[in-house]
Amino acid sequence: MKRLNQLRNPSVTRVHRQWGYYDILLEGDGYLVKELTINPGKYLSDQRHKHRSEEWLVVAGSIQVVLQTDGALQRSLCFSKGDKLTIPARTWHHVGNKTNKPAKIIEVWTGDKLLEEDIERRSPCKAHLETRVDSCELHNIHDICIHCGRTERDITHWQEMTHEERKQANLLAKKRLKGVWHK
Repeated sequence: MKRLNQLRNPSVTRVHRQWGYYDILLEGDGYLVKELTINPGKYLSDQRHKHRSEEWLVVAGSIQVVLQTDGALQRSLCFSKGDKLTIPARTWHHVGNKTNKPAKIIEVWTGDKLLEEDIERRSPCKAHLETRVDSCELHNIHDICIHCGRTERDITHWQEMTHEERKQANLLAKKRLKGVWHK
């Protein structure tokens, strides 16, 4: 389909991002189709959209997705080639590729406003900002934050911890984080 689209519309270009790239395959009234390629060990920002929903079909590799609706963190799920996923409008979603091969997703947008600007990103917490634990999101399989690697205990007891305990927690968190998003 990509080759067909490039033949029909040679002005379509590949858009590179830190996590990989995407190609716009097809665009019409109320829909847009992209092919996303997520490089090994990379992930997209934690985001949601006001005016569009997304349908994903994994066509190569595998991805890990964390979804959050109505303030409740749902399970982190893995999807492989052939798996489909629906992401309704206003649903927080965070996707990563933990494998050593690129993952490819066909993404179909539907909605009344299909713009790249229809995106709200949540700032991930940073392990080096010792007072910022309120934005942590627990990765429920391992009970660690998917952004910084802190444990539930670290997050809950952060204010009572000494400077040395916080420093040690941050060092361990960085090691744990490599296990979540990297091989």
